[in-house]
Amino acid sequence: MSKKVLDLQDDISVLFGIYFAVRFIYTKEVYIQIYGYTVNTLSVLILTIVLVAIHRQDKKTSKEINSIKEHTKQNKG
Repeated sequence: MSKKVLDLQDDISVLFGIYFAVRFIYTKEVYIQIYGYTVNTLSVLILTIVLVAIHRQDKKTSKEINSIKEHTKQNKG
């Protein structure tokens, strides 16, 4: 359940990152107003890229761990 929630959070972050990237390219605005708060668009883009990179690395590591576990099970059995 938590893995699905984290995947959904990652997908939503990517969508917001794409939206802010397109908005930044189109308007050339570095700072935008969201609900009364001033947000630096570049920092949002950088944080989105970092989040996606960490999540992809985590998926890759999980696949490697699972393949090692399967390999050890096959050797035992």
